[in-house]
Amino acid sequence: MQNMSAQNTPPATYDDEIDLYELWEMLVSRKWTAIGTALVIFLSGIGYALTQPTLYEYQTIITVAQAPDPVRPPADAVFHFSEVVFPEKLSGVDLGVSIQRQGDNRLVLKTTAQLDQAEQVRDLHQSAVNEIADYYLPTFTARVNARLSEKQARGALLSENIQALEAERRQQLRIMDERQDAFAMLALQRVSLIDQQLISLRQSVQGVEQSINQFLNEASRDTELDYLALRSGPVGTQPRLIIALAAVLGVMLGIFLVFVTQFFANARKAR
Repeated sequence: MQNMSAQNTPPATYDDEIDLYELWEMLVSRKWTAIGTALVIFLSGIGYALTQPTLYEYQTIITVAQAPDPVRPPADAVFHFSEVVFPEKLSGVDLGVSIQRQGDNRLVLKTTAQLDQAEQVRDLHQSAVNEIADYYLPTFTARVNARLSEKQARGALLSENIQALEAERRQQLRIMDERQDAFAMLALQRVSLIDQQLISLRQSVQGVEQSINQFLNEASRDTELDYLALRSGPVGTQPRLIIALAAVLGVMLGIFLVFVTQFFANARKAR
């Protein structure tokens, strides 16, 4: 009997406990507090989102050519501009500009600005490209011209040797026509040797000409300062995200305020 009585005894309740029905009644009774708070936060979020400008990220990727043994290596130019020139140049610019180095021959300029500032950003990035060109290309072009002159001088020397051998060949042919003795046989042997030398020299001249053409093509490519301008989509916090966060925050603060007001109401009753 004692065990049956213990099983039928309802669980003890405490004054600080609250069930779901009481919680629901509390929220319903103070619904306008929660709704008003949520609405104020939500409208404030909308207002803040609408007043924020839409920003875009503009990128210019500048690649300095990897030339063989240049007077000013690309890494020096990249370091000089990223650490010295550009920071000074951009110190008075009212734009969000950042400079990044990628490897030894690449700079990336990133600017965050509004859409109506695109022209200003373009001029700024173009100015950076021009400064690198003025610093790097003239010296390298002079070195290219010096190496080209060396190749052309070698080609000219080979051409002079060919002309001298051709003149000697004509002279040996005259000897063969004028004489029929041993000198004619020697002249014939000399002509045969000259022909072999001429073939070798002409092949060398062709090789030099091909080398010059290849060098000109490579030099033209190596002296280029490539840059690629890009514009990404809007960056930063999107208005829709701000509004969504404001809605969630409004609901949470509304419910929290209901609990706070109910707590103070209960505290006043207890007094």
